[in-house]
Amino acid sequence: IQKCSYRVSIKNQFHSSRLISCMEKDVTFLSNSQKQSARIDDSDEPPSKRMMSSSNSESIYGSLIPRSQILDTFRPLTKKTRLDKMEYVLSRRCGSVHVLFENLTDPHNGAACMRTADGLGIQHIHAVESHSHFAFNSNVSKSADKWTTLHRYEHCTPALNQLKSNGFTLIATSMDSDAQSLDEIEFNTFDKICVMFGNETRGLSKAVLSHADYKVKLPMDGFVQSYNLSVTCAIVLYHLKKLHIIKPNLPPNEMQTLYEKWILPKNARTLIQSKQLDYPSY
Repeated sequence: IQKCSYRVSIKNQFHSSRLISCMEKDVTFLSNSQKQSARIDDSDEPPSKRMMSSSNSESIYGSLIPRSQILDTFRPLTKKTRLDKMEYVLSRRCGSVHVLFENLTDPHNGAACMRTADGLGIQHIHAVESHSHFAFNSNVSKSADKWTTLHRYEHCTPALNQLKSNGFTLIATSMDSDAQSLDEIEFNTFDKICVMFGNETRGLSKAVLSHADYKVKLPMDGFVQSYNLSVTCAIVLYHLKKLHIIKPNLPPNEMQTLYEKWILPKNARTLIQSKQLDYPSY
């Protein structure tokens, strides 16, 4: 019996040592894989969002995106995967379609709308804050506010006048009886458009509606009268994307400015001064 027990003990020790050895190899393999992954992928964004041509950064910087001292200085200090992502996004950005939000009250709606705009390639967002501050939940926006350009106004008049003077056709979302269905508007006849969305409860104000060139509504086949604001925003903008109204056409000088803003690290001022360059006014 003692001999059998001894043999069983030796056998168990043998299997245990093999198991521990395999586990140590697995841990070593995972550790090395994680380190390699960390070196390759240091961005906060998921891998599926960063898949693009490896030659993208070489093809548009200096051609589609004008060169600058800031970019010449900081591009060599930035990971190529990050450069590729920024330059790919810039090459897909739309400057002819803007969105305007008036007096939104729910930060989750503001964040969701910003995230939708960024995801579909829209750069400029206008926020009228005559009654409510345009706030957004950062957990929902997923840093969309970092990559889009937000213009704030205390009243609708300056915003509408500026858009009109820049040649934008104003499209108001509304449930009014004279609003046309989204499918009835020939968006391809407009050079530039700004789609306007109102407060979650009241909608757009009469002042904004009076300046609108067109009023549009979404067809409803159910009992409810309207969609959630962020859902309405997503439907309208995706409709424009499918019609190729939202398309890459950001001016080169604006692409350069955005690229500089996006690429500058937190200690940029110190580095710029050490290179004896002028710090950008933005």
